[in-house]
Amino acid sequence: RYYLYNWKPSFYYPVPVQWIPNNYVTKYNANSFETENKDILNVYSAALYGYYQSLPVAVSANAKSAEIYFESFDDPSVAAFYPTPTAGTLVSTTFSHTGKSSLALTGAAFYEIPLVLQSNTAYILGAWVGKPGGQSSQITYSFGSSNPGLTLTFFDQNNAQVGAATSKFSPNGKLINDWQRIEASFTTPVPAAGKFITKVRITFDLGSTDPYYITNVDDVRIFPAAGNIQTHVYDPVTYRRAATLDDNNYATIYSYDESGYLFLVKRETYNGIKTI
Repeated sequence: RYYLYNWKPSFYYPVPVQWIPNNYVTKYNANSFETENKDILNVYSAALYGYYQSLPVAVSANAKSAEIYFESFDDPSVAAFYPTPTAGTLVSTTFSHTGKSSLALTGAAFYEIPLVLQSNTAYILGAWVGKPGGQSSQITYSFGSSNPGLTLTFFDQNNAQVGAATSKFSPNGKLINDWQRIEASFTTPVPAAGKFITKVRITFDLGSTDPYYITNVDDVRIFPAAGNIQTHVYDPVTYRRAATLDDNNYATIYSYDESGYLFLVKRETYNGIKTI
C-alpha cells in the first residue's frame, strides 16, 4: 500500500501522516542560508558562514552550529561576529598557513570565542603555529623547556570559569613551510547545576627558548570529536576559494591566473605539499 503526497496541503487536506520529513532546518543566517539542520534520527549538521555571511567557512556533520568554530584571520567581516584578540596580537598579512593572513603574537595573549559546548564531551582542537624562517633552524617547535602551544579555558553564561583550564596543547609532526600542526582532543568540564558552557578562551603560549618558539597562529578550529568538519578560506578581495582544509586540518591550496582561472592545485600532507 502507498500514500500519495499532497503537494498543495491545506487545513482540510493536510499531508498524510504516513509522510515523515527526512530533516528539519533549525537555523538560518541573516542572508537566509541554512546553518543547521537535524535529520529524522535527531542527528545535527551545521555550517558557519563568513565574509559578511555570504560564504561557507565550515561545514560539519554530527554537530550543532553553536559548537563548531573556525578562524583563518582572512575574513574581513570577522570583527562583526567574534570578539577581537587581546593586546599582544595583530593580524599579519605577510606570513600565513593558508590564505593571506594569520594571527601574529607579540606577547602573551588570548582569544575568546562564543561557543555552547556540551559538558563532559570530547571535542577536537586544531590549529597551525609557526614563525617565518622556522624550518631552516629546527625540525620542531616543541622542544625542551620552550614548549609553545595553546590552552583552553571554559566559562558559563555568568562569565564564571567552569572547571580547570586544559593542559597545554603543543605542535607535533613535521614542519611544513615553517608551520607545524596542533591536533588534540579535550573533554569539557561539567558546569554547576543550571549552568552551561557559553565561551571558550584560547590562550597562546609562544614558548621561551630561541629558536624553539612560535610567532604566528592560523586556521584555528574546534568541533565535536564524534563529528567531522571541512573548512574553507577565501581571498578577502576576490572571494575566490583559496584553500579547503580536510578533517585533519591539512589544506588543498588553489592558485588562479590573472583572469581568475584556476591553474594550479597543491595538497598538503603529513610529508609536505604536493602538486596534483
